[in-house]
Amino acid sequence: MDKTLVIVLGDTRGHELTYDNFKKNVIDELDADLCLCLAVKPNYNYDNPYYKLSKFKFLYDEPEDFGDAFDYAYNTITQNMDKKTIEGSIHWREFLSFSNILFGGVIYNEKLIEGGGGIVLFLRWFLLQKMKENNLIDQYDRFIITRSDYIYQLPHPNVEYLDSGCIWVPDSEHCGGYTDRHAVLSKKNIEVYLNLFNNLVIKSNDYYNKMKILPDYWGIEKFIKMNLEQENMVDSVKEFPYVMYLVRSENGLTRFSKGTYSNQLGYYIKYLGEYNASSYYKDRYLQSGLKIDAFYKEVLNIGKKCIIITTINKPSKQVMSYTNKPGWDLIVIGDSKTEDILYKDLNCVYLGLEEQKSQFPTLFDKIPLNSYTRKMFGYLYAIKNKYDVIYDTDDDNKYIYDLDVFEDNIIEFFDKDICPGSCIHRSYCEYDIKKIIYKMMVHKATVYTFDKNNSLLYLKDKQSVIEHNTDRISGTKRGVKCSSTPGFVNIYKQFTDEKIWPRGIPPGHATVDIMPTLTDTIPDMKISVIQGLVDNDPDVDAYYRINVKNTPFVFEKDPGYDIIMNKYSVCPFNTQNTFWVDKSTFYAMYLPISVTFRYTDILRGFIALYQLWKNDKTIKFTIPTAVQDRNEHDLMKDYESEEPMYRTAEKVIELLNENKNATIQEIYYILFKNNIVEERELETLNEWTNLVNQYEK
Repeated sequence: MDKTLVIVLGDTRGHELTYDNFKKNVIDELDADLCLCLAVKPNYNYDNPYYKLSKFKFLYDEPEDFGDAFDYAYNTITQNMDKKTIEGSIHWREFLSFSNILFGGVIYNEKLIEGGGGIVLFLRWFLLQKMKENNLIDQYDRFIITRSDYIYQLPHPNVEYLDSGCIWVPDSEHCGGYTDRHAVLSKKNIEVYLNLFNNLVIKSNDYYNKMKILPDYWGIEKFIKMNLEQENMVDSVKEFPYVMYLVRSENGLTRFSKGTYSNQLGYYIKYLGEYNASSYYKDRYLQSGLKIDAFYKEVLNIGKKCIIITTINKPSKQVMSYTNKPGWDLIVIGDSKTEDILYKDLNCVYLGLEEQKSQFPTLFDKIPLNSYTRKMFGYLYAIKNKYDVIYDTDDDNKYIYDLDVFEDNIIEFFDKDICPGSCIHRSYCEYDIKKIIYKMMVHKATVYTFDKNNSLLYLKDKQSVIEHNTDRISGTKRGVKCSSTPGFVNIYKQFTDEKIWPRGIPPGHATVDIMPTLTDTIPDMKISVIQGLVDNDPDVDAYYRINVKNTPFVFEKDPGYDIIMNKYSVCPFNTQNTFWVDKSTFYAMYLPISVTFRYTDILRGFIALYQLWKNDKTIKFTIPTAVQDRNEHDLMKDYESEEPMYRTAEKVIELLNENKNATIQEIYYILFKNNIVEERELETLNEWTNLVNQYEK
């Protein structure tokens, strides 16, 4: 279990209301130690329970003007800097001409700047110095920086559920940046998170030039975000449920919001947004019937996730883009032509031939060399190591959005200023906008507006208390429709008006030009596979590239909904941009070894569909979420490789319809009897099945 240090920053206000709740839901729940990093006045109450409980106490005598504290920090930072560098840098006090709220607590032009932004900024610098002096970063694995005046409606999430490579903040109250009230960190990122004032001093010229563009824009939340952007850490910021809210006693002091008094609770609720969000999660938890750990795993979509690629090429820019995805492990499968040395130093799990043979000796010789089907060793590695989600892709494909929201492509944005009358899928918008998707889902909003300048969401149904309202951007939830047309259907036709069809539908088949019949009636089936379309080089067959079009292609239409396949409505799917999100179906990822390279993933897909359907599960097709820069192909060789697919695809579907409840082993035996696969397929499948069953125990 990770060793955790909880740090209360600022003061211990509200302890008479919050201490018992804090100790139960944070300290005891996480088996954590407590550290205080406070600015204390002469009359500070050292008998308060937070002070008594704390293992570490870092105290700074609170000055009347926190400018004195910043001068002390500035002198400490610059004492070892070159004199010319200091003379050429902008002094910290010149930043006071910007938004005053950033330096709340500092006297400027003979007036005390309101708020506590400056106090928070200074104490983060002070905390980092003290942690280094006391070697705390080496002593602990995880760190929670928080406040003493929170009431928790649910226990704090287990830090082991929160990826240590990420910076975790509650999913609300960001004020255009990232909330300063609570963060979950690790020894990997705590210095980056706390070094705000250090960077302001050391990089003062850069920061000043960036900030002067919007001089009235800067609060502590926005400054935190800008600092993380400068550290290239924004992609590592993740959100967890806001399960707590700030309170104030009737006589309690405050530097900013006084709050709203609750007669029922007998104290002030400082921010109704926090209270509503935490109440929502409490109600959702109570309604779920789950234990708290299971509830958090469900809400956070907790699980081991991996990206699986097989390649014989040097690491491509697409592969490199997957090597540092927080929460995702990259698994690369080599072959006889792969240069192992190029991958063994990458941040990935690399399985060359040597590793494949040592880990899976009974299957190694059954899967041909120089074959795409060796990718199955990656699937087996994922099953053996208890991964919950597999992203199946290729070395020439790049997922263009946030991998962590692959299941939530549900929003379309309407930007009236940029493109009146049209829609933009939410992932095309700025990162700030993407970050509020989870917030919208929390509040179950169906209509909302978004203030792009301040990254603030306003929900018109009043379930959110976010104060800002703008008509600049509005949106609705992305819909879902169901294809119930039996036999082959061409899903591509929902996303373009051009003639195009997915690889796997025989080119002469009537459905290449026919749109499937879609209904709003959604069958009660679990979505276990998500297939995203691909732009630039979508998955089409060689017949299409030779006879119709062999130039970059972009799906120009977004119908505003995703499409799930009802039973026996067949659209081919592949291994190009495919999420397998139900590990009970991983056994169906078997790639047949005795068919051609251009047929193996399509045949796998046909069989997998029927395996899903017999267990009341299905696949969902969504808009293009990846771009392919296709590796070099010989189109005539591709055509020859696809010829068996053109010839037998309809027969395969016929046999699957005649044997809808057959096991995967029974299906392949039937295919063997019909001369679609070879006899060696049965032995290889049998060993695959044995290993899957062994690993799933």
